[in-house]
Amino acid sequence: MAATVNVQDVQSLAFSGHLGLPHAIATRLTVKDAPAARTALRAIVEAWVNFGVPHADRKSAVQLLLSAEGLLALKAPGKQVAALARPFQQGMVMPHRSRALGD
Repeated sequence: MAATVNVQDVQSLAFSGHLGLPHAIATRLTVKDAPAARTALRAIVEAWVNFGVPHADRKSAVQLLLSAEGLLALKAPGKQVAALARPFQQGMVMPHRSRALGD
């Protein structure tokens, strides 16, 4: 049985990538205080992250990406993180995955 995805639950950049956006920056953050980090991320999502099909006239976008390690640091339930795909749990720096990705 196929799962149904509500596009309003999907970050807009998943539909269009960075097409039409001339610049990008990536920042890695480390969680030191899980409750404070969750509060800060919630504020970022509410203020900046767009969901659903993007508008053609947008000039900027914020994309929030989390690793399995990051989810655990934010105190996500371990059972839920363990239910995610093995490649996500292992991360991109596993030697066999780096070879497959050409890194």
